[in-house]
Amino acid sequence: MFAEKLTPYQYLRQKKGEIQIMPGELGVVTQDGRFGRFLEPGWHQPLKRWNEQLVMCFPIISRTVETGEKMMAADGHTFTANISVRYTFNPSRADEHHLNEMAAIAMSRQTERLLREKLTRAVSYGLRNQINLYTSSELMQGQIYKQLENGVRCYLLRAFAGQGILMDGSDSIIIKTLQPSPELMEEIRYRKMAELTTALPEGYWLGMLDQPDEVITHTIKSWPNPPAARETTRANFQEVIPFKPVSNGNSRQHAN
Repeated sequence: MFAEKLTPYQYLRQKKGEIQIMPGELGVVTQDGRFGRFLEPGWHQPLKRWNEQLVMCFPIISRTVETGEKMMAADGHTFTANISVRYTFNPSRADEHHLNEMAAIAMSRQTERLLREKLTRAVSYGLRNQINLYTSSELMQGQIYKQLENGVRCYLLRAFAGQGILMDGSDSIIIKTLQPSPELMEEIRYRKMAELTTALPEGYWLGMLDQPDEVITHTIKSWPNPPAARETTRANFQEVIPFKPVSNGNSRQHAN
């Protein structure tokens, strides 16, 4: 993409040695070969020729990190959780205790990898601690997602305070899936079968247990989507055995 044509006034300032930093970028200036300071977007006075140099313009853009792993609930059951976090890295917002570290990341050739590793560790730790606060039955309710996301957001805000790593809005953290372990799914299936045997006549449910699309199997395999309605009397089983999905699925995405 071609650079915007300079006005006569801007051309004059450029000839005088002044530096223009474009919107959405951050100028990185070294002094005697080491990091010196950042330049915000706009025009700046000429650098000191004997020891200062503009080495790069760092883009201030929105980045996304996604991670997933097995995590344990408060009652010992395991869940496979997948989470997506959108953030902005602006090293000029770092405090004096983190400024050199964040500047080194911005100036590195491995910036994306370093940021990804840093965020992934913190996000996984924060989500693991949140999931450990709830039992498996609580985690299988759709309402729990917002609580988990808010908990992770609060942890990340504390963990990255003063580091120039900023969360982008209220929808910057999304738990995409929260899948119970096969053992827990099997336990739920047996529990639902027990409910069937007590709620309905034996002759009505017994012949359905071996069917591949029997309501219990269909319900479990249909996560994150709720069971499809049926026109036959088999649809009534879903009213007897309510089963809540536990996954946000792919429908939850970051807002543009």
